[in-house]
Amino acid sequence: MSHVKHSLFPDTIESMVADLNTKNNYLKVNAGRFGISSADISKVNTLVIAVNTAHTKASDLDMRTKIDIANRKQAIRTAQETVRKVIAYYVIGNLNTTDVDYKMLNIHRPGPYPHLPAPKNIPGIGHIISENLAVVISFFDAQTGKRAKPEGVRSIEAHYKLGGEPLTDLSGMTGHKVDTASPMRLQFEFDDEMKVLYIAFRWIGTRGDYGPWSEIYRIVIAR
Repeated sequence: MSHVKHSLFPDTIESMVADLNTKNNYLKVNAGRFGISSADISKVNTLVIAVNTAHTKASDLDMRTKIDIANRKQAIRTAQETVRKVIAYYVIGNLNTTDVDYKMLNIHRPGPYPHLPAPKNIPGIGHIISENLAVVISFFDAQTGKRAKPEGVRSIEAHYKLGGEPLTDLSGMTGHKVDTASPMRLQFEFDDEMKVLYIAFRWIGTRGDYGPWSEIYRIVIAR
């Protein structure tokens, strides 16, 4: 039997338009819980409105042109790509994301992982770069020096805090991010320029268990 790849989006025009509107509304309603920035919510909403406008013109069988059909296709593609990025950045791996969220947004959840040893070492952290109000962190297997994750590791977890007094432990961390592939990227706002980001990392095992925390790194947000 051939494997059918799970898709975040449906494959017919009507269903794609309806799906984008559903996802847009769901993300807006739950933006606070997911921590989605107002700028990203506004961007998604603007693109979905553009899809609706293009769809209306392309659905007029008497008046539509080939350009109208092409414009609808492009509007859908652009909106889907932005929604995909927003879901990947804010929803997947978020501690506040529930099983209902995965179902409502049609996010694929992989099956159970094989039982492998729990992580025992801290992640290797390479160059941390801050530019364009983003922080990019490369990570690797500190025991082998390879960019691949260690055996038994599913992803890397970061807890962080932006600004404020220097931290000596993790109790003051307010942000959270999980990534499965290096580098990890955190995007910030214009008002965050020159603030200090405090961030620490640990591995998450394939059974959901955790490795030890790294030291707390300090990075200045740069434009």
